[in-house]
Amino acid sequence: MNIIAVFQGKAASLLAESEQSASEKLIELATFFYKIDNRVALAEQKYVDELLQTIEWKSTVSVESFQRNCIGKINSVLDGSDEEASAYLSQLMQELSELGAAEKAKTLAKEISDADGEIADDEVRYLDLIKSFK
Repeated sequence: MNIIAVFQGKAASLLAESEQSASEKLIELATFFYKIDNRVALAEQKYVDELLQTIEWKSTVSVESFQRNCIGKINSVLDGSDEEASAYLSQLMQELSELGAAEKAKTLAKEISDADGEIADDEVRYLDLIKSFK
């Protein structure tokens, strides 16, 4: 095997890992935004279900299991203070930005917030928070 083939394989592997990381972070973000108003509308649930069916997923853990774990994590975050939720969301957006997925994340958050036909005050506040990420 030549050195180019070795590095191409490593690059492809790293690319696949970053795509998987981005998918995981996008699911966390989607879960955050559909849980933020303390109620899950049917339209929001359908949107998230469609996301789970269509997102690029390459893990030994099923996408549904991953999202169930996210629900517990997000519930804990949202049970804390507004500052803790803002810090969590900022960190999540920073990671998505580093993965080149900030624009996709902002679109996803807006679409989930709009899915039920109304945007709660908390959704507006957190949508404003993520606008600055590139």
